[in-house]
Parts: sequence; structure tokens; C-alpha cells
Amino acid sequence: MTEQHYNLRLAMANYFKEGTTVIIPPHYHDHIVNAYNQGNLDWDADEAASLTLFSAYYDGVLKKDDLSFPGNKALQWAEQHIEMLGVK
Repeated sequence: MTEQHYNLRLAMANYFKEGTTVIIPPHYHDHIVNAYNQGNLDWDADEAASLTLFSAYYDGVLKKDDLSFPGNKALQWAEQHIEMLGVK
């Protein structure tokens, strides 16, 4: 596991309600880390975690009820960011 993957997982852990068990498949993490690296973007673990959450949410891997208040805010940020980029 790379340092980026480790930091991404730590950031994501803060976005789930206590006691919630959601397993995000590794390819979601890999996709976001690779996108940052291939795009030569400045690494931001919280931003990457938000985008990973959005991707997993969009695919039905998790529900909004699984997320804490900061997790829901992160999901909203990611959705707005993706719409701004015209990716969605």
C-alpha cells in the first residue's frame, strides 16, 4: 500500500458514522490515486477521500445514511466539484 492509499483510507475513516461497516473495494481507491498521479495534481487526502466517496455512492456501494455529518459534506463537495468539471 502506498502512502497515498494509506492517507486516503485514514481520511475516509473520518467520514463514516461510528459503528458503520462499509467496505469500499480497493479499485475505488486505486482509481482516485491513479487519477491524481496521472494528472500531476497536488495530493490532497481529504479531497481524494471525498471523490472516492462520491464514486462509491454513485455506484451504490454506500448510502448517505452510512456517512457522518462531515462525510455528507464531503459527498456534497465532491458532487459540486464533479459537476463543475463537467465529468458527471
